[in-house]
Amino acid sequence: SERQLARIDRTLEQHLADPAFGVIELAAALALSRRQLQREIRRLTGRSPSEHLRAARMNAAERMLRAGARDTVAEVAADVGLSPAYFSRLYSAWFGRAPSDDLGGRGAS
Repeated sequence: SERQLARIDRTLEQHLADPAFGVIELAAALALSRRQLQREIRRLTGRSPSEHLRAARMNAAERMLRAGARDTVAEVAADVGLSPAYFSRLYSAWFGRAPSDDLGGRGAS
């Protein structure tokens, strides 16, 4: 249901900055088994839990960059729990542009 997805996404948002927060930790935080979490996220989004977590990190990063919430790409990477180098590669692959292109709201819409 929409409420379950909102609960999953709220839990993800609370832990985005934690690089150790992954699928196992998400399942535990929601009091679900890994398998239950996998079935639930797949049913609600069509994605695997790790894909959903990655999407949450990327979407949050894009919002932060465009809002000018941080001064550097490295700060945004830390805010979404990723190393700067991995974050930049992942962001570029995800959005088709470098994170620095979106820094301070300069990005394309």
